[in-house]
Amino acid sequence: METLFEEAEKLFYDSIYEESFVAFEKIAKDSNCEESLRAEAYNMMGVIISGPAPYLSKDEDESGLEYFKAALKLDDKNLGAALNILEGYQTSPTGHSDRESVELACNLLKKGCWDELSEEDKTLVINTQKKLPIEHQ
Repeated sequence: METLFEEAEKLFYDSIYEESFVAFEKIAKDSNCEESLRAEAYNMMGVIISGPAPYLSKDEDESGLEYFKAALKLDDKNLGAALNILEGYQTSPTGHSDRESVELACNLLKKGCWDELSEEDKTLVINTQKKLPIEHQ
């Protein structure tokens, strides 16, 4: 499957998004693959939907959120998926407003790998947390 992943990545970088998405989807849904590889395939599906090919979304969500969440469900150390959830939060009409996913992503990033994050990514975490509405007690 790693070879298929490499082929899917090449298709992505060659801007052949539909074929790339299908290849990543095949990996993501294959329960015989390593969970970390499946998670990264889901993350890449989200990247495709949230970026160059929102028309591939099977519903109206163009943020890729469902794929980023699936990636984190399989591998809670998938930095890319966690950061992608934050990047898509209330950023545009196609962004998402899923507070629960943002809180989960922020907590995973702060507790699991804060020291590994770049200053830019740390700033993204902090600024996204500031966007979250304060819950009434």
